[in-house]
Amino acid sequence: MIDTSENYLPAPFLFNCLKHHRQSILDFIQDLKEQGTSIEEVSVVLKKVGNSMIDLYFGSLSPARIGDEIRQELMGHKHFYKSDYINFIHETPKKYKNVYLSDGSAWTLLAGRDTVNYVHIHPARGSKFTKRVNAIACKTAILIKIFFEMELMESDLVSLANRVRKDFLDASPVKSKLGTRRLKSVLDLL
Repeated sequence: MIDTSENYLPAPFLFNCLKHHRQSILDFIQDLKEQGTSIEEVSVVLKKVGNSMIDLYFGSLSPARIGDEIRQELMGHKHFYKSDYINFIHETPKKYKNVYLSDGSAWTLLAGRDTVNYVHIHPARGSKFTKRVNAIACKTAILIKIFFEMELMESDLVSLANRVRKDFLDASPVKSKLGTRRLKSVLDLL
């Protein structure tokens, strides 16, 4: 089984790097290419990413640095410990807060459902160094980059995307080249 533990920050943070951190995705791709992991194992992990739109951070801050800066921000305002944090988040009708980090990127803080990982973070929508991408396109791009990169250069993207989506992601097919626009956008990021 694939170890994704290094793709997440330690408690109290809940941060899925495979959804929200470009460099972590690139590292994931490279590691799995080197390990020779099966496509079925990778598919199981990617299916947990979900199917909605995701905000993908492509800046230079590492996950550890992001966590450290958010920790410092919360501690500086006495909002780091669980009850203080939950009160801080719930004091607005929106039930989230945005914080800005050293590179100018904004990060959304939510109350995590987990009692241990109660600081749920992800890049803020429209933030600096963030691009909103389709989750299915992202998962398809990851599988193509790991297992079908040579084929990508030689074959029709619609056919390749549909094979990957159908056989490994249980996703509906794209109907035309226009339908691969989102996929091309993510492939360019990765």
